Amino acid sequence: MSLDISFGAAILAGVLSFLSPCVLPLVPPYLCYISGVSLEDLTTQEAPVALRHKAYVMLTGLLFVLGFTTVFVLLGATASAAGQLLRDYLPELTKLAGVFIVSKQLFYQRRLVIEHIQQEAKHTQRVANSINCMKISATKQYETTYRSILQRIVAGPLVHADETKVMIKGEATAS
Repeated sequence: MSLDISFGAAILAGVLSFLSPCVLPLVPPYLCYISGVSLEDLTTQEAPVALRHKAYVMLTGLLFVLGFTTVFVLLGATASAAGQLLRDYLPELTKLAGVFIVSKQLFYQRRLVIEHIQQEAKHTQRVANSINCMKISATKQYETTYRSILQRIVAGPLVHADETKVMIKGEATAS
């Protein structure tokens, strides 16, 4: 499926998105923020000062847009170049991926022995066992501490059960 969009249509879409109610109100505060000029400085009555501030805001805004555009054009060009490189070597990469998938399956079926990977797996299993032992130990310590605190709360003056009778609409109830 091919999408042929003219340059004019792309410019029109950009202008319409800029003029949308979600973007347009954010432009003045944003320009003030990136330029470091307050809104009061821009609306001052002194013509030379206001003109200088407005020129500074426009310059910093333009430089920001140019920097932003440069970064994204370079990112796009890099992605395009990487995609073209992958497309150029697609037959070789397809064969390499096939060899990798078949060898991985043979490894899982234990028909292909790779000593280094199996040693690493054994090491990983030892680490997992150590972590599980630490979790069990921490759980036991937490349980002991929790019970001790709970016993102190129940036996101490913090919790006090009271059987005072309360009158609610003429009926005596225990609370």
